[in-house]
Amino acid sequence: MLNKFKKDVGIFGGSFDPPHQGHVKICKISLKKLKLEKLYWVVTKKNPLKKNHFFY
Repeated sequence: MLNKFKKDVGIFGGSFDPPHQGHVKICKISLKKLKLEKLYWVVTKKNPLKKNHFFY
């Protein structure tokens, strides 16, 4: 009965600074290959590996 409410979701984390079509492609492939119902983007404020930031 509980399986009826089960959802397969993914989390895609990153700074996405700037977001680009490569990020979108990764999401589309992940949704298909992992059979996810949803994929959430979790955006971080800063990426310690990047010196220059696009948005701020």
